[in-house]
Amino acid sequence: MRWTEWKPAPGEAPPGRVVAALGNGGTYVYVATADPGGGFTLRVPSLWDFAVDESRTSVDCLLDPSADSELFALLVSGLRRSLRPRWLKWRSM
Repeated sequence: MRWTEWKPAPGEAPPGRVVAALGNGGTYVYVATADPGGGFTLRVPSLWDFAVDESRTSVDCLLDPSADSELFALLVSGLRRSLRPRWLKWRSM
């Protein structure tokens, strides 16, 4: 996992085809989109965008500047435990 930059994560879907979402009327709790190149983006509005590359071996985390750091740490910890190591190599910058 690479922490790349601070970037607002607005409530709408990131570019691409929506493949998973939880929300109501265009306001999302989370939304995942597939990129034409084979990667995908997982957005949790006001928290982060996780951009997974097409080889599924790395993740760029773009943290929203207004994010609650304690909530962020809790969610990343759970996400890291839920992903299988052969699918994703965790690394830091």
